[in-house]
Amino acid sequence: LSSTNRSIRATFRTPPWAKYGWTHTNPGTVFHFDGYSRLHAGRSMLDLPYDANVRAVRVHHFQHRYALPEGVTESTKDLLTYHAAVLIEWEDEEGSDKRVKYTSVVEMGLLNGIGGYSGRSNWYNDKDDSRGSKLYRALPPEMVLPWRRDRSELRMCDLPHCPSVKHFERYLEKYTGPGKRFLDPSVVNSYKVRLTHSTKTDVCQYLLNNIERDGRYNEIEQSPRNCQTFAADFIALMAGKKGIEPIGAVNKILMSYVP
Repeated sequence: LSSTNRSIRATFRTPPWAKYGWTHTNPGTVFHFDGYSRLHAGRSMLDLPYDANVRAVRVHHFQHRYALPEGVTESTKDLLTYHAAVLIEWEDEEGSDKRVKYTSVVEMGLLNGIGGYSGRSNWYNDKDDSRGSKLYRALPPEMVLPWRRDRSELRMCDLPHCPSVKHFERYLEKYTGPGKRFLDPSVVNSYKVRLTHSTKTDVCQYLLNNIERDGRYNEIEQSPRNCQTFAADFIALMAGKKGIEPIGAVNKILMSYVP
């Protein structure tokens, strides 16, 4: 740098294939994290030896607002903005003693939203660990980059600490309040899974199909594509239900959403 120029501004651009996957040989901006140390992304998830006896048995449609730091006043947008997602309960079908093994949150977010936010996911207790969360440490280097507001990723995060929806509701309550993580959380609807093909491999395939069909992300447009619309479509698929709509008022009123 010269004595008169003390800074340089640079623009870095990813290759065209980057909006379809994190590597050019493994398309699909979808990832699965097991809640411990393993994270897999893209179509390679379909080659993993998931337990075929573990199946999705119930799905729960939930939403929440984001908590702001204490003392910060919510704007009108903050009051109207709800994040929606789906909680899956998994059951081991092997033997006569069927039991729920654990749950998973399935959600849509901004592309690279987890990697660009240092792996700080609201679904894990270690979100603010100074050493980095388990999720962050599991991310491969190609997934740690700035997020994009016009593209989406789908996430399936296993919750070993929430073996049932009741445990999940207690987890939400633990982190609810100003300066925490959530405001006004609620499980709005619950359904039995009616799909015959409901293993984890099957669910990964459904998520890949969804993101490959439409990888956009937008908040308010004539053709909406965001966490609210995805959660409604995904739970309709898993539960075999018609007419399930986004539970957020903005999507219903402003977007004229059509399932």
